[in-house]
Order: sequence, then C-alpha cells, then structure tokens
Amino acid sequence: MVRLSSLNDAARLGRKNAVIRPSSNLVLRFLEVMKKQAGFVENFQRHGGHTPGHITVEITDKLKKCVLLSQRFDTKSRRIDAWARQILPAPEVGHLVITNFLGVMDHREAKKKNLGGRILGYFY
Repeated sequence: MVRLSSLNDAARLGRKNAVIRPSSNLVLRFLEVMKKQAGFVENFQRHGGHTPGHITVEITDKLKKCVLLSQRFDTKSRRIDAWARQILPAPEVGHLVITNFLGVMDHREAKKKNLGGRILGYFY
C-alpha cells in the first residue's frame, strides 16, 4: 500500500521536496494529474527502475492535503458531483482523481467527457 503521507507532512512543514516509497505506476499517474491541474506538483522523478524504488516530488505551496484512498469507490458520471460534495472540503476547492478506461483524470475532466470510473483519491 502506497501512502502519500510524506506529501502531506512536507506541505504542512513548508518543505519543497518529498519522497514517496514505494513507487508505482498508479502513483505516477496520480502525480501527473496533480501536476496538470493547477500546478500542485512542480516536478517529480522516479528512481529505481522496475524495482519498487521511490519517487522524488517537488511540491508547491498550494498543496494542503493529498489522499490516495485504499478503497476504490465506483461512480457514474451523474454521481461525480455528489462524491465531490461528500469528500472535498468546499465547492470548487480541490480535485477528485478518477480512473477509467481512458486513463487517470480529475473529476471535472471526467464530468466534461460524461465518464464515470473509480475514485482513486483527492487533493486540495
């Protein structure tokens, strides 16, 4: 189980870098969404090749909390807003990360494409 607590700890302490261990492709896709959506992550790099290595992440001051859910919740496109209201702290604050057959994306992009999927986590 990969935990993103090191990102939360670094953001809370005001650090610019964090290390995530062990690395996985799913965490890399999660970080890509964080980088693409409003620049919560500046840059990240995977170390260790095919072995479960680690990921070095440069975070910004915007990041307050980042959670990768251990239980994946299935959702349809019409229920995405209800999940966002339930999980996120306020309307238009933060992003849900959803995976589906087109890849990993945030909830606003999934809603535009009228796609559901599984909720991987959230960040704000």
